[in-house]
Amino acid sequence: MSLSVRRAASFIAPLTLALSALAAPVHAAAHPDGEAAHQGAEAASRSNSCQAIDSLSSSRNEGYTAAIIHGRAFAGEWDEKNHTIVWQDLSDNDGYRFHACDITISKAGKNVWIKALTTDGQVYETSCHTSGQGLKCHDRWTEIPAPGHPDAAMEH
Repeated sequence: MSLSVRRAASFIAPLTLALSALAAPVHAAAHPDGEAAHQGAEAASRSNSCQAIDSLSSSRNEGYTAAIIHGRAFAGEWDEKNHTIVWQDLSDNDGYRFHACDITISKAGKNVWIKALTTDGQVYETSCHTSGQGLKCHDRWTEIPAPGHPDAAMEH
């Protein structure tokens, strides 16, 4: 083995372990649908469904998370008292007729916005409301024209 190959291997192996350690807390957390992490991972490996997560923290005691588990969308708010996330299933909201594969979350004022990307490239959005009394997510999902869609606004 050449010196350059050994150097590369000595760098890549620890980097790979470090990256896998960063991912471990995500897999160790309880899934919003109540399954244990290992059961969810096994189910995901048996299916072709997407898994995704996004989080934001607007203050020290305020945090929000959106997740895709087996194609279903969830939003949650950090419960400081119980040190957990209180999840809501957004897949039950009107307009959710798609298989989500990725998700984002953002916040403006008392509105929390969630966008989902489907397996066929469509983009949908819903919003939740927060007033310090928990996250309320009952708004309808609406389609937003994605890049490449005939109705999408594109800058030229």
